[in-house]
Amino acid sequence: MLKRAQMPDKGTLLASMKAMIRVRNIRTKREGYATVIALLLPIAAAAQNAWQPLESIREAAQNFAQSQLTARGGVDPTAAVTVGALDPRLRLPACEEPLDPFLPNGMHWRVNTTIGVRCPGATAWTLYVPVRITETRPVLVLTHPVPRGTVLTAQDVDVEIREVGSLGSGYY
Repeated sequence: MLKRAQMPDKGTLLASMKAMIRVRNIRTKREGYATVIALLLPIAAAAQNAWQPLESIREAAQNFAQSQLTARGGVDPTAAVTVGALDPRLRLPACEEPLDPFLPNGMHWRVNTTIGVRCPGATAWTLYVPVRITETRPVLVLTHPVPRGTVLTAQDVDVEIREVGSLGSGYY
């Protein structure tokens, strides 16, 4: 047993106890933060894989449009399909099955059209994607102004490559 002369005074004892508590609290907080981070990392990694990549939706719409234009026939193989941008804030659940692109009812193949892309899986969703189709063909154009009723000759017209989507219906 310590003699009274060897015992630290009350103030020193209290200060050392406070210091020990502070060290323990800091260590506990550090360990607590490490535990929270360790628990959240797998959740964050899973959350990144939980969303359908927007680029896969755009690719599905592009491939569908290109294949439909080719199957339709009479379309220039150099026709360009441009898929509109999707909102990067969009978060759709990841689809377990292949995406199913389709032409919505009432839609026609025009310069600007919409293609639906749906997920047929357990977490089903449908998104409508804007698509622009640019098709160029050779067309006849006048080389100079001619009055109405003039019989055209080969010297009056020339063949030029034009985007037919911008031409009125029946002008190509």
